[in-house]
Amino acid sequence: MPRIKLSKPAEKDLEQSLREGLPLTFARLADLFRQRGQLQKAEEVCRDGLETFPTYGTGHIVLADIEMDKGETEKALVQYHMALKCEPDNLRALKMIADLHWQAEAFSLAKSYYKQVLRRDHHCQTALDRVKGKASLVKDETTKEAESLANESNRQATESEPKMFGTVTLARLYARQGHVDLAREICLSIVENDPFDTDARKILDEINATAKG
Repeated sequence: MPRIKLSKPAEKDLEQSLREGLPLTFARLADLFRQRGQLQKAEEVCRDGLETFPTYGTGHIVLADIEMDKGETEKALVQYHMALKCEPDNLRALKMIADLHWQAEAFSLAKSYYKQVLRRDHHCQTALDRVKGKASLVKDETTKEAESLANESNRQATESEPKMFGTVTLARLYARQGHVDLAREICLSIVENDPFDTDARKILDEINATAKG
């Protein structure tokens, strides 16, 4: 990825804006540091900004990109989900979550997120490819057929789209990072689907015990 050269005066202007508490500025500045390869500084700026603006989806996207550059895929996934929780229609977050699940060979889960992508972007080639299952067929899709597939995904949304990535591993990761509500939501979803999942119930018990103090 090309590095962005930022003049010293411009960098000072950004940092001054950051001190004044402008949300767009901290994400821009963090991303500039990321693209320069200054990942530690980028992460510090981004995390500081998110402490003040925790519901700013773009900030979570930038932090996720930083984690990806560090090779921390699971941590990146958490941040993409945080972005999606802040902004449910965030197309970048949906695409990245779907792609990461696909790379992890969680194909069924990935497809459910690609269907959400298609509800918002009828012509996303990767989503069309992977929901269809055969890339060769997608290449010959007409616009009408692509829209038909997207509409079908929309109709099936209630049945096929998970509330979030429902795995015990991610629930533990959320809990360790202090996102207790998200960890609880995942575990409740798991238990709803499988009442005998002891790992999910154990995490719920731990969360409840901590809450009671």
